[in-house]
Amino acid sequence: MAYLKKFYVQPELQFSQVFSGDSDNTQTSETLTLPVLFKYFVAEKFNLQAGPTFDLFLGNESEVSDFGIGLAFGGAYVINDKISLTTKYSLGLNNRTSGVNVADPLLGNLEVSSKIDYFQFGLTYNF
Repeated sequence: MAYLKKFYVQPELQFSQVFSGDSDNTQTSETLTLPVLFKYFVAEKFNLQAGPTFDLFLGNESEVSDFGIGLAFGGAYVINDKISLTTKYSLGLNNRTSGVNVADPLLGNLEVSSKIDYFQFGLTYNF
């Protein structure tokens, strides 16, 4: 059962702040993200990760849903006992703009659908 020693669960808590606009009109959005990744070491210093992600927009005043669910997958390279390089992609699974419609003169009333995907690089420090 040595293969069981290669499996781990890696919960994370991330805060991100995104700025958009120009110098005259800047908007800020803040997000709290909770990925729960299942990690499998394919080699001593390299692992693959996959699992669900949950995110919450903080202070959201737009028509976008506050809560999102996604699926993340990626990998990491362990430099030493304390430091790793990571990369992951998160695919949004739920529609964040449910009930939002746009009027188009040619096509009529169109429902807007959007999902939030992101790609992330990281440098991690283990306590």
